[in-house]
Amino acid sequence: MRDLARQVDTSEHQRAQTAPGGPWPVVGNSATAGKVKSRPIFLLIVSGIALIVAIVIGTAITILNSRDSALANSERELGSGPIKYLAAQMIV
Repeated sequence: MRDLARQVDTSEHQRAQTAPGGPWPVVGNSATAGKVKSRPIFLLIVSGIALIVAIVIGTAITILNSRDSALANSERELGSGPIKYLAAQMIV
């Protein structure tokens, strides 16, 4: 129990220390503190970029499929119209 109390007192003493440049606590001024906080932000940015890329690729595929479908429909309509007309003229 005394060891636990001593550890708590030591940690409180370390938190109470101030940085040499001002009255701010020393805790959180380590070099790793910024890296720990930046990982979630980095993952969020990477995920956002991946989502944007996926949306752009999906949109491009959809547009190209729509274009190909429209071209095939127009070719079929253009091809069947004159043939029907000529066939109707030949029969009559």
